[in-house]
Amino acid sequence: MRGAQIYILRFFSILLLAVMSACASSPDIVEHGFSFDARWDSRDVEILNYRYGNSNQPGARPQDYSLREGKVPQQVSITGKIPREDTLYVKWRIKTTGEVYEDTVDLKRYLPRDITGHDIRFIIEGSQLYVYLISLRPVRGYIDKEEYAKMKQAAVTPRQKRLVVYARNSVVLVYPHQSEAQETKQGE
Repeated sequence: MRGAQIYILRFFSILLLAVMSACASSPDIVEHGFSFDARWDSRDVEILNYRYGNSNQPGARPQDYSLREGKVPQQVSITGKIPREDTLYVKWRIKTTGEVYEDTVDLKRYLPRDITGHDIRFIIEGSQLYVYLISLRPVRGYIDKEEYAKMKQAAVTPRQKRLVVYARNSVVLVYPHQSEAQETKQGE
């Protein structure tokens, strides 16, 4: 009888450890979003594939049939209590040249620990992927037409012009990191 008790105790101890390690390795569920809109933000590219982490959340990756048929959505927006993922993979083609690029971003390295209330949004300009962390709620008050016009005029690149839409929100470039972007420009 004593041997059976030890066996049962060991079994439940192993089971408890397995459950605890599974919980520890699963991503945090956080109120945030993931989005892109190549139709508007990145008009000169076609998204061929993308993946926000390993999530099975609808919209976090294209459906298998979309990949098979070569009809990957060019716009996605998901928001809610979803897993905070550690990576972002994007593959795209420049429409005018046919050149194909892909990039995998280690979000764990670039994002702050707390992304609650923010949207992870990517924009592509040519061969460069840009990843932003944008607050879901405005952080500043109303912007009048004159101030908005000045902001639009100050925006030089298409990417900057697109980001004017978020003038009332906090917008932080998280990839490429500023130091990496400077190294790339110096190395060109």
